Amino acid sequence: METEKKICIQNAEVYDPAQNWNGEHRDLYIAEGKISTPFDDPDIVIDAGGKPAMAGGIDPYCHLASPGQIFAKMTTKHLLSPDEIGKAYARMGYVHAHQPFTTLLTAREVQRSLNLIPYIDKSFRVSIDLRDMGKNIKTKKHLAFCDEARALIHLTGAIGLFLTFPYLKHKQQYYIQKNVSAKKAFEFFSAIEDQDIFPIAIWGMPDLLEKEIPVPDRFLISDLNKSLKSETSMANAKKFLDAGGKADIGLNHGEEYLSVNSIDKYLPGTLSIDAGIHNPYPLRYETIQDPLESEESLPGWMLMGNINENRQIALSSISPPSGDMNRIPVVTAWLMNNDERPQSIENTLGEKIMGLFEIARLTRLEPARQIGLDDSGHLKTGARANVAIYDLKPDMGFHKKVKALSNCWCLIKDGKPVRENGSFSNSIPSSKIRYREIDFDPSILKHTDLLQNPTLRLENLSITKNQK
Repeated sequence: METEKKICIQNAEVYDPAQNWNGEHRDLYIAEGKISTPFDDPDIVIDAGGKPAMAGGIDPYCHLASPGQIFAKMTTKHLLSPDEIGKAYARMGYVHAHQPFTTLLTAREVQRSLNLIPYIDKSFRVSIDLRDMGKNIKTKKHLAFCDEARALIHLTGAIGLFLTFPYLKHKQQYYIQKNVSAKKAFEFFSAIEDQDIFPIAIWGMPDLLEKEIPVPDRFLISDLNKSLKSETSMANAKKFLDAGGKADIGLNHGEEYLSVNSIDKYLPGTLSIDAGIHNPYPLRYETIQDPLESEESLPGWMLMGNINENRQIALSSISPPSGDMNRIPVVTAWLMNNDERPQSIENTLGEKIMGLFEIARLTRLEPARQIGLDDSGHLKTGARANVAIYDLKPDMGFHKKVKALSNCWCLIKDGKPVRENGSFSNSIPSSKIRYREIDFDPSILKHTDLLQNPTLRLENLSITKNQK
């Protein structure tokens, strides 16, 4: 087994909001894959030459391995390969990517697909299906719900829970008695005492914030921008964040992206899929663009213009199925420069310019906290030795800044140099799926709707620790 090298990074301009380091020139020490206290006998010395350094980046919202993408990769050449995705993240100085959710039925396949991506660690949440778990909400069985929630996290290897829709509404009158309102669901979650299942992530659906969310510190809104559709929703978003709620912002960068949509009629170029239903449904690949000037794009940028250090917001950008990896450097450079911003964003942000201290908080510290990665997103002693160094200068224009953010000068992951002097080294770091260790009693689940009703056998759904 290869001995871990002891590394000293000298003369780095360090940005770490967790320790209130705002560009001080420091030496960083790495031993046994962790940030270390100083020592005198390094095996490797890296002279940063005053370049800015921060913890490795974390993408809190990316769609890399959903079942639809897994299928689409078999039918189109427009999607990036796992190797291309991993290298793109490493070039940007990122060490972790988080898939918003999977389901109990698809978790195993999602895990397999994520495991194919090298260089970075991955994680995901598992979605709560109120069709199976809604009965506990209607009958106020908090302990039963928590048992099932713990089972979901444990069996799928997830990092936490994801609530796609905070309500249940059946179209058929026959099932109307099973409906669950958003108010009832939020009241139920707010009364739960089991802190191990929080925060619960909620999809930023368009009408989510038309009413206030109770007990905000128990929830995380994923892709917040999508829910900012009115003055009411914007006001409630600010209340949510000011009361301890968390969110990743979901900024639009205006680029075209590939979309795979189900349509109700056959057209030239469609692909028909027989999914065992009465009529096979056609799929169509199309290129979509959300203009930056649109009402769907600007609210997130408006909120970023009023951001403060007390609001727990992580920087994310819309993550198209085509895997456009340029989105993060572009939106980051727009936040840091006002010389070549699109006019709509300039009108929204005004003179606001973010420094690297704020960027480190948005792209490192807050994403780590939201995902639950206590050992990442910062450079405290004992943290995982994930360090990114960029060849950035304060007077750089937009395009040069995008290039620098897209190609970090140096990246160390878990104590091993991945990139040196702007190029990949010969070392490919370990990459794994991070999951939450959580206790649960499997005997409790024998007669629950969650695990008795699926069409697939439970033993074929669970993820073993070897697979994790």
